[in-house]
Amino acid sequence: MSSQEPVSRQWSPIEDLPEDWRETLVDKSVQAAMQAWIDRAEELRQSEAYKEFTERLHRRWSIETGIIEDAYTVSRSATETLIQHGLDAALISHEDVGNEEPIEVLRKIEDHQRAIQGLYSFASDQRPLGVSFIRELHQVLMAHQQTYLAVDQFGNRGPRQLKLGDWKTWPNHVDLPGGGRFEYCPPEQVASEMDQLVEWHRKHLETGVPPDIEAAWLHHRFTLIHPFEDGNGRVARTLATMVLLKGRWLPMVIDRKEKPQYIDAIRKADKGDLQPLVRLVNLNQIKEVRTAASLSIMISKGVTPINERIKSIANRLTELADSNAISHNEGIYRSSVLWTSANQVLKQTANDLNEALSEVDRNSIIKGRLRAEVAFSAYSDYQANLYTEQLMAAASTLGYSANWIAHHQWCALSLNLKNAFKLIFSFHAIGQAALGLFGCLPFVYKREGALDDRSELTTTWSGPFLLSESPFEFVDTEDVANIVLRFDPWLEARISEALAIWERDL
Repeated sequence: MSSQEPVSRQWSPIEDLPEDWRETLVDKSVQAAMQAWIDRAEELRQSEAYKEFTERLHRRWSIETGIIEDAYTVSRSATETLIQHGLDAALISHEDVGNEEPIEVLRKIEDHQRAIQGLYSFASDQRPLGVSFIRELHQVLMAHQQTYLAVDQFGNRGPRQLKLGDWKTWPNHVDLPGGGRFEYCPPEQVASEMDQLVEWHRKHLETGVPPDIEAAWLHHRFTLIHPFEDGNGRVARTLATMVLLKGRWLPMVIDRKEKPQYIDAIRKADKGDLQPLVRLVNLNQIKEVRTAASLSIMISKGVTPINERIKSIANRLTELADSNAISHNEGIYRSSVLWTSANQVLKQTANDLNEALSEVDRNSIIKGRLRAEVAFSAYSDYQANLYTEQLMAAASTLGYSANWIAHHQWCALSLNLKNAFKLIFSFHAIGQAALGLFGCLPFVYKREGALDDRSELTTTWSGPFLLSESPFEFVDTEDVANIVLRFDPWLEARISEALAIWERDL
């Protein structure tokens, strides 16, 4: 690269966590959810279903960590096949991996798998992180990558031999889309910067920095150093996963579709705002816990004799409906607080809509018909099982199990003007009741043409159309005031989004 090209970010030494990290970076809801997972999921973690879940999670991590930095290409369909059935080159074709041989791609993925599997013994041994381990990690991750693409001082691109586990001897930087470059740590400063990184990490563990914040900090500061010639992103994500595993959290998988948000979070951290990267770690963890909590129905165990299947069903129903624990009742209480709040807001919304629409000419298509109304059912009402089929369909699209048997209550806003439209908020337990995880999932049903009393039961509705990529989640130990503080703006945003959909359909 020409020395005349503008430098958008000159190198400077890495910085410690901000002094106010407890006020600005700690998410109490995530801490409560993950602590509940640690405290209550021991039996689940001993199950065959969980073993299968973690094996698939490791395979997904191993594939995606290379894809996200263009180390190789694997099609989405081939990725799912490898996750489900194991890392086998016979399962993929040349078309799935672009220009490389399938066996070469699989070797790189297997290197990644060996690295993440090794993290578990590292975490369980409570071995302190040191620069020697980071060097070893690079050697394992990059074992089957012989070269990397480099740019010399004249701007010429070409392959260069990759030295496994060695600090870089050439400066490295990244070209920015808008022009200029982002400089990483110069080679002569790498050793001292890595020593500082490890020392601060040790102090953070002694201070009690939560795993999500430490994972984001360690990941970002490592990338600022960029100590190796290539593979720094993979090492950074592996170090973040190491921190999470030591805290008994789950591996951090960054899917290829999340790359824009991931890069954006890193760029914001470059400018001093670590919160988006912490938030990305948190969203990732909650998603994986939600999936793990639903294991009993999300993982197929093959063909089972009928009598064993009947016993399994009986055990499943008992497990789902087990609400004897005081903690589960605490979760229902929190759900009911949110349900009451949602009811009040929906009623006010219906009143405001009816008042606004009352000014419309009575001779139009409305003809005095009821245009907005609210329906609801508390968890103890006989109608609480309404919308459970829709709930399960919606939850399934998000990859988790909505445990409506253990707990379910709902409220709905029906709009009837040119067309019929229903907005439903479903409050339910997630996965196994004993884990204490609850959620609220908003979805919409609609049909062309307005309804009358006679057509309500016979009409065909389309949907569900989800209003959120994940449910609003809380655990039965989280402070009620904190849950409400999170829920109110979330609820308002979902209602506004639903009304915008209805408006577009008019």
